[in-house]
Amino acid sequence: SVASVDDKGVESLFSREWMVVTGVDKTATQQNLDLLQNRPNPADEATIISVKVNNFFSYKEAFITITDIAGKEVKRIPIVLKPGVNEVLYDHGYNMAGTYIYTLVVDGKPQQSKKMQFIN
Repeated sequence: SVASVDDKGVESLFSREWMVVTGVDKTATQQNLDLLQNRPNPADEATIISVKVNNFFSYKEAFITITDIAGKEVKRIPIVLKPGVNEVLYDHGYNMAGTYIYTLVVDGKPQQSKKMQFIN
């Protein structure tokens, strides 16, 4: 938005505001899902990864892929997506210290990713 001030200090009305989003292709699936932050704390031997599904939608395959910071897949966990909160347990054991990325994949398309850290 842009406004101007005249020589008497009177401010004009703001111009019409335009928003342009580029490079983002939000599908109906992405808008229907929320990948939540893993829990509990990073010192445990296992963590829960949750996905909130706002409305029913059809899909063939869904899974959580866990990769190390270099992008190498460490684990793939299938998940059933139904309305509400859906959870999977990732039992990584001890001695897995580091930063990892987990991604929700539906029908071969990555939907959302989050970072998680382990300190054990």
